[in-house]
Amino acid sequence: MSQGVPVKLHNQLYILSFRKAVTPLLNTNLPSRRYTAPVAAEPFLNGTSSNYVEEMYYAWLENPKSVHKSWDIFFRNANAGAPPGTAYQSPPPLGVSLAELTQAQSLVGAQPNVEKLVEDHLAVQSLIRAYQIRGHHVAQLDPLGIMDADLDSSVPTDIITSSDKLGEKLRTTTEPPKFTDLSASAESFYGLDETDLDKVFRLPTTTFIGGTESALPLREIIRRLEMSYCQHIGVEFMFINDLEQCQWIRQKFETPGAMQFSLEEKRTLLARMVRSTRFEEFLQRKWSSEKRFGLEGCESLIPALKTIIDRSSANGVENIGFTTDPRMARSSPYPTDVARVVNAPIFHVNADDPEAVMYVCNVAAEWRATFHKDVVVDLVSYRRNGHNEMDEPMFTQPLMYKQIKKQKPVLQKYAEKLIAEGVVTRQEYEEEIAKYDKICEEAHARSKDEKILHIKHWLDSPWPGFFTLDGQPKSMSCPSTGLTEEELAHIGQVASSVPVEDFTIHGGLSRILKGRGEMIKNRTVDWALGEYMAFGSLLKEGIHVRLSGQDVERGTFSHRHHVLHDQNVDKRTCIPMNHVAPNQAPYTVCNSSLSEYGVLGFELGFAMASPNALVLWEAQFGDFHNTAQCIIDQFICPGQAKWVRQNGIVLLLPHGMEGMGPEHSSARPERFLQMCNDDPDVFPKITDDFAVRQLYDCNWIVVNCSTPANYFHVLRRQILQPFRKPLIVFTPKSLLRHPEAKSNFDLMLPGTHFQRLIVEEGSAAQNPSEVKRLIFCTGKVYYELTRERKTRNMEDTVAIARIEQLSPFPFDLVKAETEKYPNADLVWCQEEHKNQGYYDYVKPRMRTTIDRVKPVWYAGREPAAAPATGSKNSHLMELKRFLDTAFNLDAFKDHV
Repeated sequence: MSQGVPVKLHNQLYILSFRKAVTPLLNTNLPSRRYTAPVAAEPFLNGTSSNYVEEMYYAWLENPKSVHKSWDIFFRNANAGAPPGTAYQSPPPLGVSLAELTQAQSLVGAQPNVEKLVEDHLAVQSLIRAYQIRGHHVAQLDPLGIMDADLDSSVPTDIITSSDKLGEKLRTTTEPPKFTDLSASAESFYGLDETDLDKVFRLPTTTFIGGTESALPLREIIRRLEMSYCQHIGVEFMFINDLEQCQWIRQKFETPGAMQFSLEEKRTLLARMVRSTRFEEFLQRKWSSEKRFGLEGCESLIPALKTIIDRSSANGVENIGFTTDPRMARSSPYPTDVARVVNAPIFHVNADDPEAVMYVCNVAAEWRATFHKDVVVDLVSYRRNGHNEMDEPMFTQPLMYKQIKKQKPVLQKYAEKLIAEGVVTRQEYEEEIAKYDKICEEAHARSKDEKILHIKHWLDSPWPGFFTLDGQPKSMSCPSTGLTEEELAHIGQVASSVPVEDFTIHGGLSRILKGRGEMIKNRTVDWALGEYMAFGSLLKEGIHVRLSGQDVERGTFSHRHHVLHDQNVDKRTCIPMNHVAPNQAPYTVCNSSLSEYGVLGFELGFAMASPNALVLWEAQFGDFHNTAQCIIDQFICPGQAKWVRQNGIVLLLPHGMEGMGPEHSSARPERFLQMCNDDPDVFPKITDDFAVRQLYDCNWIVVNCSTPANYFHVLRRQILQPFRKPLIVFTPKSLLRHPEAKSNFDLMLPGTHFQRLIVEEGSAAQNPSEVKRLIFCTGKVYYELTRERKTRNMEDTVAIARIEQLSPFPFDLVKAETEKYPNADLVWCQEEHKNQGYYDYVKPRMRTTIDRVKPVWYAGREPAAAPATGSKNSHLMELKRFLDTAFNLDAFKDHV
């Protein structure tokens, strides 16, 4: 791009671009600063003869000899980059020849140095881009000024900063900076030197530092870039692969005067700073010897949150979530690098600059409203009192805390700034403090009054109409979860067809859909179809169903197929579940990333939003929930006990010992059962509403269904019960296609419900006094037990009962089943190892149920450190061994 010649015409500054065009550069009526090269006091340079100058310039372009030699010299100099004031030379004295004029007054020689001009402009563009990419590295983010404590203090070599290359005065003054020795670092400085500081450069379209100006001297370009990217705000955004979004951010932070606040906004900000600071000081006065984990050192957090809430509310957002990362829990300069993965812009801001904080939070809220994407605000602050108010941080960070003790509180600094600007008076500031102190004192006095608090006062986002005024369920009953024959047939027809025309599915999937159709004709369902019936019926009733996890659309074991893919059209999909009924609720099924912790945390929050949504998270294998253990331990298990918040999230955890090794076998049921809150040593009082009352009193529900019908019922019960509890479901793998793991429609019709315990219904139940052994089990092992019993021809002497709901424990049903077989010994059989699985949970509860009159024997794998073996041969040997124990009626005689 060639250097132009500025010409003023009718209060507009034009630039001769030497590309056969005269373009308006800037409006001189605007109050912003203007930069032009010194212009001699000649009429043709002040804009009054611009038409003549343009005519002469075009003539010179066609033939340099067609104009006077002085014009030739002027245009050559200007075209080479010389400012107009130096490109023009006054007429020589009389008697000087034209040859002498050419030799003495030509500044650049006969040929325009176009290559040098292009290189300089490209260098300036590279400099601007360097600030946009790496300016945050030299931003003044640390309120304490000791960047090495927690931030990257290195300076990128491709940024010309005032501190290391242009002199210290450029940040705060407009005095000409002095370059250091540039000869040894030409590459780092893009080939620019101190002679280029006053040269005017055209600005690229990828920057807004010019405002209404399209050209600036290099000195001003650097100053404005530093004001945009190297002050109290650091912006990381150039990794975003969307030009519009990058331009939006540049405009917000580069436009001159963008961060301006009205007097009213500054007063509001001061009032919020007063509340934030004085509240902490009030607590310190009242409870000086208590740990508060206070806000001192990060007082601007409260105004920041309020700003985000206000701006987001104005943009239509109703709920705000906020979180921060722990200090020093990273190896990177910032705690925010993870945001780069999702193309989220990152705004770093010095917490001791409340106006910068307020501006950044406004921009963050606008970004979210504009692009509907994530954004991260990194509030760089410090802890004035160490880890807590009783801590002594000087033990481990003496230099930092010496600096903190010297640091003025941010409220004091901001108040002094506004007083100096005349925004507020000292009296107004002191009145604002006194006003808030009075509010705190009055609230403290009222807190001593005796109050009776209801549970509803602690439900910070109650579900309208779901509870009574006292936060209690409206009833203690659960309606039948069965469906009519017509509803089952209709949903089955949807599950076995493609509801979109001209949609080609895979041949293998066609066979699966045809198989579903055959099952519907035979009035049976397998596991996938039972789930389809539950989801479809709830959608038809207006309940939003949401399923997420790794590969949930197809199903880890290729059994679900809730999203169909056209084999001829790329990315064309169909979700039959969204075609169940005309006015149905939406069905959302989405494959998630491989972050169990993040995805489960998100789904937990989604389930909190409404009780009228069935939100399910499925682990690819049950073993994988261990990377989300903190979500389970901290939020799902104790959620109601901690915060009086109910939540109906469902965890689907594939589980089963099938010789697949220790990483793909166990959902660790022992961990979930260990955290159940029912008492193993107390037999509960049995009432008419015992089953529902148990569910209401527990912290979560743990089930291991052995039939598709029971799985269908437990999913529907999760919504139809009059309260919400987390549901943990240990789902099968081999049972998905097991020929015996199917259910008849009769088990799903009106009047049917979830069976907490499935009793023995074979020949053993016909003559219970002859039964020698009653085996209790749960899940898949039932089918292995029944096969072995049949092989041994022991159907009359061994009864098998399945505990489908492990927690809360079905004391009443277990008691009835044990009393039915008075002569039978009791055995708990599981496929898991003895120190894992269900045995340690079930044994004391069964002993309590039978009043400890009999022992409860164990049949299962021996204790082990790993959940399962990866050897198929070892797996089968272990299986044979514990099945032998289960059916050997003399196995436990030596233990009596």
